[in-house]
Formats: sequence, structure tokens, C-alpha cells
Amino acid sequence: MIEIQLRQEETSASKSPIPAVLKVRWKGPEVPNAKGILHSPLAGPPMIAGNRDVLLAAIAKARAWIADLGEGRAASFAEIARREGKVERHIRLLAPLAFVSPQFVSGIIDGHVPSVAVTALAKRVSWSWAQQWLC
Repeated sequence: MIEIQLRQEETSASKSPIPAVLKVRWKGPEVPNAKGILHSPLAGPPMIAGNRDVLLAAIAKARAWIADLGEGRAASFAEIARREGKVERHIRLLAPLAFVSPQFVSGIIDGHVPSVAVTALAKRVSWSWAQQWLC
């Protein structure tokens, strides 16, 4: 469960603002402990430009969805799904992409990341930037 506390600005009418709390059910993927070498050279074929654009767009959307939840523009993944014309499961599946490290995104842009599908990355992305493999 992620708990996001929203603060309201104080006005002359209300001297003590009441913070609103947004609770979102969230279960991250189970990531096994990494043992051995965390970095290896390009393991697969380089990413095709069209696939790279799709992956970067998915990361951008996921970051916008999480920002919408955090800033109160959306109350739930279900609301985002309705707005996007998708099912909630799709939004929940891709939401972890919001937490891809900036170094990993740079690797995608620079072509140092082997070809990977959007859903495959979303399922295996680590919550720790230090554990995300860098290129």
C-alpha cells in the first residue's frame, strides 16, 4: 500500500489545513537477490528505433500516471484506465516503468540497451536504481 499525503495551502479562512491522504494498493514485482556480475556487455541484438520509441513512450506515460496519482489529478489506477481507454490491469502492469532509472533511460536512448519488450521490462524492473542493470 502506498500512502501519499497531500498538503493544502493555508488560507485566511483556515488556519490549520487538513492533509488529505491518498492510499493506493500497490504490490511490486518480487525481485530475487542479485548474485554475481550486475553488468554485462550487450546480451542481445540492439534495439530497433521504433521499439525504442514505444518503450520510451510507455515510460513517459507511466511517469505521468504516477504523477497524476501523487498530485491528486487521478484517484486510482481504475480512473486512469478509464481516461486512457485501457483496462486497469494494463495500467497496473506498466506503472512500474515510472521507476526506471535515468541512467537506464539514457542507455535506451543511446542504444546501449538490448532489445526488450515493454511488458518484459515492466515485469522485471527493479525498485532499486542500483540494481537496475546499467549499460
